[in-house]
Amino acid sequence: MFELFYILVIFLLSFSLGKKLFSFFNWKWDSFAEELAFSLAIGFATIAYFIFALGLLGLLYKQIFLAMLVVIAIVTWKEIFYLFSTVRKTKISLKANFYTLLLLFLLLLAFLNLIGAMAPAYSYDALGYQLAVPKLWLSEHQIFSVPHIFFSNWPFLTNMLFMLGLGIQNDVLANLIAYLIGITTVISVYAFTSQILNKKTGIIASTIFYSTPMVILYATSALIDISTTLFAVLGLFAFYLWIEKKEMRWLALSAVVLGLSASTKMIGLINIFIVGLLVLYASRNNQLVKHAAIFGLISILVASPFYINNYVNTGNPVYPLFYNYFGGTHWSSYEQDKWNDIAAQSYPYSGFSNFLLLPWNLTMHSSQISRLLGIGPLFLAFIPLYIFLKKKQSINYLLAFLLLFSILWYVVVPSVNIRHFMVGVALLSIVAAYSIKETMKTPVKYVTAAVIVTFLLFGFVLWYGTTSKNVPVALGLESEGEFYDKLIDKNPYRACQHLNDNFPDSKTLLFSESRGFFCDTEYVWGQPGVQGYVAYGTMETYEDLYLRLSEIGITHVMLNPGLLPKISLNEKEFNLMDGLLAKYGEKVYEDKSIILYKLLDKQ
Repeated sequence: MFELFYILVIFLLSFSLGKKLFSFFNWKWDSFAEELAFSLAIGFATIAYFIFALGLLGLLYKQIFLAMLVVIAIVTWKEIFYLFSTVRKTKISLKANFYTLLLLFLLLLAFLNLIGAMAPAYSYDALGYQLAVPKLWLSEHQIFSVPHIFFSNWPFLTNMLFMLGLGIQNDVLANLIAYLIGITTVISVYAFTSQILNKKTGIIASTIFYSTPMVILYATSALIDISTTLFAVLGLFAFYLWIEKKEMRWLALSAVVLGLSASTKMIGLINIFIVGLLVLYASRNNQLVKHAAIFGLISILVASPFYINNYVNTGNPVYPLFYNYFGGTHWSSYEQDKWNDIAAQSYPYSGFSNFLLLPWNLTMHSSQISRLLGIGPLFLAFIPLYIFLKKKQSINYLLAFLLLFSILWYVVVPSVNIRHFMVGVALLSIVAAYSIKETMKTPVKYVTAAVIVTFLLFGFVLWYGTTSKNVPVALGLESEGEFYDKLIDKNPYRACQHLNDNFPDSKTLLFSESRGFFCDTEYVWGQPGVQGYVAYGTMETYEDLYLRLSEIGITHVMLNPGLLPKISLNEKEFNLMDGLLAKYGEKVYEDKSIILYKLLDKQ
């Protein structure tokens, strides 16, 4: 249970560090929720950049991580006591009404997600690169470009925090950090909505957001999309406060947190662009250039370290995107075509008519979009009611952002993946909450309340279906191995344990499998379309493949036939691998769908 102690420490120090930084500017807040959300977010980011700097200096050691936390505690002890004092003085008065019921639903779901987050990491992306790459960096005590995992060059702000969790404890702490970021996002949605509307609507919005099927799925896993959402929501929040208060500090803060959004994921660049357009729209003619320059320079400056790092490593600041324009190492037009094929498979619809149907498809056909849970029916049911309600400038800005984001997401982003729309879910929650709150003033308020409660109950059903499997291992009732054995995701946990125990000096090619986090031995991603290091495009025969694998020191090949239909492999790669294993492969392990081959020497 040390993970719970560490996550409490990270929570306290993130808040205290963020508050300390704001105190240098004599920042004034309208509510404690607002202060809590912004302070935590800035604290998270500052710690992440500290770790990024340590990684570039080759100082990724547990002792240094712990020393960093101790220094932060010493420097910010007054802010820590302020938090305790504020919480102690806060008086909560609960009445037996609909909003108290929503709050209880929210607290119960947060508690259940806390338990769910205490299971070992099992998300495919987390095990493939979100945690796997930080684990590789920790093994070398420095940040470096992993040539066969292009994700290692991407903006990794959130992953710096995951690396902190891995470095001082384990992947469970990384999950808990993601959980804490999710809770901070809920607080941000509440604070934003309370500021532009009222507290009751804030309760509705935050509860809807956290109960959305997609958010339930991601709330307990070490994934980055919810952190991108956190900074985007706060960026819009600060933008709104700039409009309301006419203070340049809020415009600067909006630029900072939106720059942080782009530091977590490249799609965050869209957030900067859209809010930049809104800044131009909201500015007076004589202030337009000044406001645009301040916003643009600050946001780009904040985001730039990760893009500069990408450029230094690959020659392309957004590698491997826009390869035809910028180029990049360990990539070619062959891999680019493969990547485009994979991206095209993520959204089976195209054209203007399907863009207009995007709300319907996200709601009713989400299973066809990246095979993920969708956004639920609540938005489609209540947001159209806004047409008949009193218009709010703040809501209009949110809808403008949503429209522009949807267009760019649909047209520009290579992969139309529903999880990229999480920031949209947060903003839709606010708009839907406004419609719901207004509907509660009408004779159909009891029908509205019944619909909301049904939606929330369905959220608990979804939680049970997606996360209840985490409970036994989280409570210590089953081992890590037993947990992975019962999953139906064809994971390579046992195969990697076999590698670790029996072939400690091996170097394995992961073909049709990428969850290298389980491996303590060396490995190389081997599937085409997501790496160009193996360079299948240059090969004609399996002998060419054997020669290339020998050059890079591959001793074993891990095959996961159960996943082959789900990835974009063409006949060429199948034939190359089949020929290689038929002549040079010796099967040394098989479990579930995982087969491990040892590569034999040429006779």
